[in-house]
Amino acid sequence: MVLGSENEDREADGVEANPPVSQESLDRISSFRVTYISVLMYLLVYLFTVQVFQEFLQLHFEQIVSQAIRVGVSTRPPAQNILFNLREQVDKNPWVTFWRVEVDTAVLAKDGNTWLYVAGRAQIPAYPDRDPKKRLGIHASQLPATATVSVSVNHSTMLSNSILIAYSLVLFTGLFFYHRRVVDLENQVIEEARNSRDASATRASQIEDEIERVRAQLRDAGPAKREDKEEINRLQAEQHRLQAQLHTLAGQERALRGQAGRAAALEEEGRALEDLLEEATGDLGAKSDEIRELERSLRSARKRAGIPGEKAKENELLAKRLRVLYPKLEVDERAIEDIISLRDDTTKLRAEECLKRFSEDADSVGVRRKVGGLPKHLSVYELGFAGKRRIYYTKVANGRFRILVIGAKNTQQSDLDYISRIPKDEIS
Repeated sequence: MVLGSENEDREADGVEANPPVSQESLDRISSFRVTYISVLMYLLVYLFTVQVFQEFLQLHFEQIVSQAIRVGVSTRPPAQNILFNLREQVDKNPWVTFWRVEVDTAVLAKDGNTWLYVAGRAQIPAYPDRDPKKRLGIHASQLPATATVSVSVNHSTMLSNSILIAYSLVLFTGLFFYHRRVVDLENQVIEEARNSRDASATRASQIEDEIERVRAQLRDAGPAKREDKEEINRLQAEQHRLQAQLHTLAGQERALRGQAGRAAALEEEGRALEDLLEEATGDLGAKSDEIRELERSLRSARKRAGIPGEKAKENELLAKRLRVLYPKLEVDERAIEDIISLRDDTTKLRAEECLKRFSEDADSVGVRRKVGGLPKHLSVYELGFAGKRRIYYTKVANGRFRILVIGAKNTQQSDLDYISRIPKDEIS
């Protein structure tokens, strides 16, 4: 049959085209080895940089001190001249005053035994008498002096802290971009799983519609033929298989949610998936309208033949029940058919609950708005329920409310087209 070939083509193009996500790819994405290695390299590079700065400053201050201890022979002791030069060139150096680098200097006289400068203090020699020539001789015997310089960069200084902050900025920036890339890969995996589940759900909905259409054709045609029964059995088997695959994909999605560790964001993704599924299911509303038109034609044919149909009996029973329960409402036959065509029992209960509240106290019902774009003689209002469902109604001359259509967001255009065709005398 043609129906069977179409199903096989859809199966080849739809469900099987999206293979399940492998666990190995998720494990590869969720690895934190890069973070561990980055932190280790961050510490090693910081220590190495501090050591390099310390070696550089050692050479730098050795040159400064070697220039500072070159003093001439004068009446002033060489230790005082050296002290003055070291305070000007070392103690006031920006590396010491601002960056807090520690510089220890010791100056030894020419004889190798007398200290001229130790621990920031000048060592004044002892003079045997006040003879200036003897003092100059003592000063000359102490020069030229030699110096020992020790530079240290502690981890609590301004220099080491600045190096630490600079490398921290580099590390955190790199980790930020890395983890954002990881999150993008996780979102891609979840998106693939969601697309696969959507394809299976869409295919399952298509199969359900095909089964309902075949069953309707069998009821209208009389005794079912053998090949039609086989077709229905095959479609039902395919429906069960796709539903099982849908459950499998849902389980994989739950596993991905648990491993991603982002419960709040994934919950929002789940709500978005539910909205997408609802929209995908609602896309079948147009086909449902065609089926209702065919059912109306069949009911008309049955009425002419004097054979009451099951759908007509169901409509009549629902219409009687609504008239008894809600006397303030007038429910059109189209609205009754819309309630019956709702596949979900929960949605039917919500629709009837909304009608009950509308009948008992219309002012307490939620936000309503007037529908635009209709002929001037139509004053129709729209009331939302169950997410994206709509109830279209108007107020008639006797003060009661008339329920015209019960539709959804995706069938809004066809519903408004139907309402715009209602004659003026029928509304008034």
